[in-house]
Formats: sequence, structure tokens, C-alpha cells
Amino acid sequence: MSDRIKGVETIEQLVELSKRFACVAVTGPERSGTTICTEMLASSTGYANVPEETWDNDFECLWRLLCERDRIVVHAPHLTYRVHEVDRHCPNRVLVVFMLRDVEDIIASQRRVNWGPRSEHCPDGGDPKGWGNPASRWYDSVSYELFRADIDPDAHLCVNRQRCWHKRQKQNVQNFVEVEYESLRMHPLWVDPDLRTWR
Repeated sequence: MSDRIKGVETIEQLVELSKRFACVAVTGPERSGTTICTEMLASSTGYANVPEETWDNDFECLWRLLCERDRIVVHAPHLTYRVHEVDRHCPNRVLVVFMLRDVEDIIASQRRVNWGPRSEHCPDGGDPKGWGNPASRWYDSVSYELFRADIDPDAHLCVNRQRCWHKRQKQNVQNFVEVEYESLRMHPLWVDPDLRTWR
């Protein structure tokens, strides 16, 4: 699952690996499984679940959380923009869990919950493209300038986030693991899609 950390193929192995770190940050495109993975890890490790609303895209707040608190799992989909900075701000403390999910499944999930318009990432109510909506409070202009050569303005935002992770970011993260969404199925908190009562 990772170029840096070998031998993690199941959610059980991910739980055991997570216990070796003071903090775990779960990131990846929205609707890629970041929420349920955060909940699973918090439940199985006994670490505190820190929702994204706690830091609300304030990266100085996030860096403080990761530097000062122990035994936490932070839900951090917006960290995809600046995940390459983790070790600069919080050396030797954080395991980055990057969620991987089939792009078509991510897009279908985003459309099902009307995520594009609600997220402010797309100004026209459609699918978010490029690096998101420059007018949105969620937009990260610094990372856009850094990755602009790799960002396809016509590609879905989730495609660009995955592309920048693979091409530019993960080689700068000391401790990371890539987790396939489908590998979460074996955890007790998993609910089959046709049985879910939430969107």
C-alpha cells in the first residue's frame, strides 16, 4: 500500500501501524473514504477522532494539533493541498493515510450528495474541475502555483489531487501509507452501500 511502509494490506494491519505514531492524518479527495477510515482508525486504536471542522482549513491550527496532541486521528481531506509540508511542520510524529478510490466512484458519490455545489469548489454547480474554484474559501493558491504544471484545468478536481500526490507530494512525506477504499470492507464499521442510511 505504500512506497515507504511495506506490508500493510488490510485494515487490521493499518490499525497496528497507526499505533506506532503519535498522530494519524487521513487525507485524499473528498468522497474517497476519508471519513469512514478516520472513524475506523479512531474506533480501533482508541485515539481521539478530530473532525475536519476542528481546524476548518486553518493550516496553522492543523500543524499545532499534529505537533502538540498525541493519540489523535485527524480527518483532513483538505490536507491534500499541503500534505507535502507535514514533515517540515511536524517531524517524526505523523502517519499520513492517503485514501485511494476509483475516480468514477468518487465522482458518482460527489454527484449523489450534491458535493460540488455545496463545497464551493465549483462556481457553476457542476463537477469541480482543475484545482477547484479560485473564489472559494477552500481554494489553496499557494499549492496551485506549486503544482500548476501538473494540474489539468479540464480534469476533475479529484483526478488532479491524486495526480499531484503521486507525482509531486508523496516523495516528500516520510511516513505514509496508501489505502484502497475497498480494503476497508473487513472492518466492523463497514456498511454495504445498499444498506447505508446516510448519503
